[in-house]
Amino acid sequence: MKGTHPRSLLILLGALWLAPSPALAQNLALPDFDSLNECESVELKAESMDCNAKRCELNGNVNLQCATFNVFADHVTIYLAPEFQFNGATARGSVTLIQDTTLIRCSQLTIDPNRIKGRVKAAEVYLKKRSAAKDPNGRNNAILHGDFERTAPAQFTISDGDFTLCDCQEAPPSWRLDAPKITVKTGERATIWWPTFRINLFGQGLVPITPPLAPLSVPLQNRTMGMLAPSIKILGFPFPMVDVPFFIPLGRSYDLTLSPGMRFDWGSHSPSPSHWGASRLGTRFRY
Repeated sequence: MKGTHPRSLLILLGALWLAPSPALAQNLALPDFDSLNECESVELKAESMDCNAKRCELNGNVNLQCATFNVFADHVTIYLAPEFQFNGATARGSVTLIQDTTLIRCSQLTIDPNRIKGRVKAAEVYLKKRSAAKDPNGRNNAILHGDFERTAPAQFTISDGDFTLCDCQEAPPSWRLDAPKITVKTGERATIWWPTFRINLFGQGLVPITPPLAPLSVPLQNRTMGMLAPSIKILGFPFPMVDVPFFIPLGRSYDLTLSPGMRFDWGSHSPSPSHWGASRLGTRFRY
């Protein structure tokens, strides 16, 4: 029923209103969206659907599917404008949104009436190495938490969030960057603004080890200039050396890695704590 005329849609929704029943693969015709959305219709699947003149309530294993994304939820409310045109939706419960290599989990998701644009509070965002639709449990390229807002089809912003490249499954990450703002262009790079670097020291939980740093650009694809995963070495227990490597590709076959960092092992031969730390810069050139 893709592209259903509003008069035919009126008959469909009227029948559903008078006799609520399990609804599978029903389509709602949508107004024209701009090129950002590429969503001419939405396909709805649910165990039950109850509609009136202003809204439709979908319950149980709900799937709201557009050409560019999929939303799965326990409950979805669809708001209707005159002539039963789509006027936005709210997904609640255990919500999952899948688009390309991005998978988002949250408890509530809002979809705007005039454009398909997700706004999510307290979201878990997984950037997959491959298509999230084909392999939602596949390996993660990066993991983020925070308040999510999509600004373009392949761009989004995380506010008051955190970022890690550590694909640790259910275990706490070995390191994490906390930041007031993180901007991501999927498949290319993430920019972490004024991050605080935290490490899971000896498995006792994440603790901050730096003040807010300058913005960092982290590549999300191979051989792209940007920050690599931080390196932690124990030279003399319990004094660590922490590096934040920065990768610079030099053509197809050469690259340079600069590793500014701090070493804290001077405590083994200096009685004064003020002399325990010292900055360092490591370099590595590869062919």
